[in-house]
Amino acid sequence: MLSKVTTVFIILFILTGLIAFVTGLPYWLFLVLRIGAKLTMLLLCLMIILVVLITSQMLNSVGKEAPPKKPVDLYDELSYAYTQFYGKISRQVLEDKIDSLIKRGLGREEAIRKLAEKEGLIEKE
Repeated sequence: MLSKVTTVFIILFILTGLIAFVTGLPYWLFLVLRIGAKLTMLLLCLMIILVVLITSQMLNSVGKEAPPKKPVDLYDELSYAYTQFYGKISRQVLEDKIDSLIKRGLGREEAIRKLAEKEGLIEKE
């Protein structure tokens, strides 16, 4: 497994190569002649810094799981979905389904989670 730093440098190397390949050497020579070597190097450095920032953000977010949704949020999502399907009686249908799960021995929060799983709003645990 490569370290994050090594991965960033590999990605930078590939992206720099792609930029040079896509834009072509004449483009960079034109920039050097037109705006000067110092400004061209500054432009390249700014592009590399931008790529490093974007890549590091991407690497930081890889492998992190989203925190579990709160029952209140799940209830709101269920309510919205049921409103789309059932219209005016959506709240009553939702409450009836939650009550039926509570009668089976689940707590209210567990019933909401179970219903959200059934409706495909969250992954099964």
